[in-house]
Amino acid sequence: MPFRAMDTLTVTIKHAKNLEAADLNGFSYVIVQAKSAIDDERFDDIMKETAKEWRQKTSVKKKTLNPEWNEDKTFHSLLYLDTGLGIKLKFEVYDWDLLSKDDPIGQAEILLDGDKLEHDREYSEVLELTDCKSGTLYISYKIWSYEQDRVDKEFNFISPFQSGFAEICTPRQFSLISSSEETDAHNAVFADMKRAEVLLTKFIPFDSNAKFADIAKQVSDQKISDMKKEYSKVEVKSKNEHVNPDPHCRNKLITNIMEYILLLEKKGGIRMWGTFRIVSHSNGKLGLYIYIEPQDALHSILRMGEAEVARVSENTLFL
Repeated sequence: MPFRAMDTLTVTIKHAKNLEAADLNGFSYVIVQAKSAIDDERFDDIMKETAKEWRQKTSVKKKTLNPEWNEDKTFHSLLYLDTGLGIKLKFEVYDWDLLSKDDPIGQAEILLDGDKLEHDREYSEVLELTDCKSGTLYISYKIWSYEQDRVDKEFNFISPFQSGFAEICTPRQFSLISSSEETDAHNAVFADMKRAEVLLTKFIPFDSNAKFADIAKQVSDQKISDMKKEYSKVEVKSKNEHVNPDPHCRNKLITNIMEYILLLEKKGGIRMWGTFRIVSHSNGKLGLYIYIEPQDALHSILRMGEAEVARVSENTLFL
């Protein structure tokens, strides 16, 4: 699949053999630099800035032609370096010098094609160096999702229902405020009291033979009508009828997603953002997620709801 914004690359530079001797003693002080191999003249400013950060060096191995490192180098923002044909990763091998410029003793390139690589699978490469008398570099690499790693570290999985039913993925700073179970509905409310943010979740059954668009419209119309009883103003700022979940997410039952961005206002002029997501699942459950946050100076620039609702809904698990 194509690279996504949160995809991350970890390269392990293992060892090298039969490198060119650059010093009079018949050895080299060896260092490897891994970087993107884009032509800076062809690409936009985002690519150029990202490419600058895609330069990492190993430690120096002294007096050897067969150095061993086993060092991991991690690169982020894969999406922005994808030219449409993949990402070229270049390895430059140098003889390190303390008082003068390092001397090149070989290089190699590999092409990372997002359409051909599987995430979380390790690939090994044996690279014959060019522009030198001899030398082979041994590496391995793996593409993984930084987004899912963040979910693992910064989110909790809470089962607020006595029957089990589901484990809801919530930001770690959120506390469970209330939960209820009815014959045809499961409700849970979470909140971050310090930041005045609230997460409302509701799960109801639906007819899987009906059109999702029709179900979503009926549910959203009812929910927005209910919200107008609580808020003096409820304005739909945007609507996305075809949201795609992250392919690495835990919730593999998702079939459709519709999302609304709402501007809410309470009496007294207090404004808030609301992110309302409706998610259908292959098990016949419809998930409703609403993330409410203040519309202050910070949240007007960095609105969190869309990203947080995506993480919550796409990683909640049914038991």
